[in-house]
Amino acid sequence: MKAERKHELQHNELDDLLIKTVRFLQENGVILAAAFIVLVVALGLYAYLAAGNAINANAGLWEDYIFALSHSKDAERELQSLVDKEDRAGRAASPPILWAKLSLGNLKLAQGTHQLFENRDDALQSLEEAETNFLAVEKNSARLAELRDRARLGLAEVYESQGKPEDARKYYGMVAKSSPDSALGKVAVRGERRMAQKNNQEFLTWFAQQKPIRKPSTGLPNLDFQDPPEVPGFPVPPLTDSSGEKPITPGLNIPSKLPDPAAEAEPSPDSEKQPAEAPADEKPADEKPAEDPATEKPE
Repeated sequence: MKAERKHELQHNELDDLLIKTVRFLQENGVILAAAFIVLVVALGLYAYLAAGNAINANAGLWEDYIFALSHSKDAERELQSLVDKEDRAGRAASPPILWAKLSLGNLKLAQGTHQLFENRDDALQSLEEAETNFLAVEKNSARLAELRDRARLGLAEVYESQGKPEDARKYYGMVAKSSPDSALGKVAVRGERRMAQKNNQEFLTWFAQQKPIRKPSTGLPNLDFQDPPEVPGFPVPPLTDSSGEKPITPGLNIPSKLPDPAAEAEPSPDSEKQPAEAPADEKPADEKPAEDPATEKPE
C-alpha cells in the first residue's frame, strides 16, 4: 500500500509540473520566441562582424606582403621587416605572413646555393635562415596543404644543399606522398629517387667538404676542389686520332716565341746595298746616245 501511495503522489506531482509548464508557455510564449530570435540574430551578427574584421585585417596584410615581395631593390629586407613586425603583433600564423616566410625562405635558399661556389660559411648561414623560415611555415600550415608542401619541398632542397641526403629524402617523400599528382609531387618524386642513389649520396658527401673561396682580384671563383668520386658506369676513353693508333693531346701546341710581323716587313741589309735594276727599255740618264754614222757631217 505504501508503494502504491508513493507512486500515486509522484504521478500527481509530475502532472502538476506539466500543467504549470504548459500554462507558462501559453502565457509567455510570444516573449520567449522573440527573445530566442533576438539571441540568434545577435550571435549571427557577432560572427559576421568578427569574420569581417579578420578579412579586413588579412586584406591589409596581403597588401603589405605583395608590396614587400615586389620591392625591386631589396625584397628580402622588406619581407624580413614585415615578418618581424607581425610576429611581434601576434599574427605569425596568419596566411599572408606564412606566405611571406615561404618567400623569404626561397630567397635565402637561392642565395645559399649560389654562395656554395663562393664562400662555404656564408652559404651555410643562408641555408640555416631558409630552414628556419620553412620550418615555421610547416608548423603553422596544417590546414593549408599547398603551403605546407611548398615548405617541405624547400626543406628538402635545403638539406640536399647542406649535404644531408637522408633528411632531404625524408622531406621529398612527404611531399610525394601527400600530393602525388601535383607538380610539386612530381618534383618531389624525382628528388626522392635522386637521394636514394648511392653515387649522388657520395657526391653530396664530397661536395660538403669543399671550401671554395672567390678571388676578389679577378671576380672569379677559385674552384680548388679535390678529386671528385668516380661515377660508376661512365668511363671516359682516351682521345685518339682518326687512325686510332696514337692518342691526341688536347689543346694546341703554341710556340714559346712568335715571329714579329713588323720585323718581317723591314728590308734586309743586303737589299739596301744593291740598287734597283732599271727596266730593259730604259737607259741611264747620264749615258749619251750613240751617234748614227749617216748623220755625221763631212769634214
